[in-house]
Amino acid sequence: MSAGAIPKFVKVPRSISTLLEGESLFNDASSLIIFRFAMVAVATGQFIWQHAALSFGWMLIGGIGIGVVPGFIFLKVHRIFPTNVNMDTILTLVVPYIMYIAAEEVHTSGVLSVVSGGGGYFYRCGGTSFCGRQRSAYRA
Repeated sequence: MSAGAIPKFVKVPRSISTLLEGESLFNDASSLIIFRFAMVAVATGQFIWQHAALSFGWMLIGGIGIGVVPGFIFLKVHRIFPTNVNMDTILTLVVPYIMYIAAEEVHTSGVLSVVSGGGGYFYRCGGTSFCGRQRSAYRA
């Protein structure tokens, strides 16, 4: 049973449910990195754990760092500039691609970049920015 399935059977606060879902996304992204190392080990016939540990650290720290920066900029754009639902939707679709491509260009984890950037953005958005407008716009 996955951690994300627990809130379906047990009544937990929304913040705990969101935390569990985010944690499972980080686990999935880390598994993709480890799978990449396994594929390289099978293809080359060798595995150097020191090199793998350093690469894993770079992919982890770099991916998270590269995701947080565009997420923070995205948050500031929504708070400073007046936007409408159409612009919010466009930015919501484009910014994750920017995060992913930027992370992959410097050989870090694009998936971790998108997960950390999106998670950081939605954690910080509160009710005064795009998050509140989006929920109210799509309820009708």
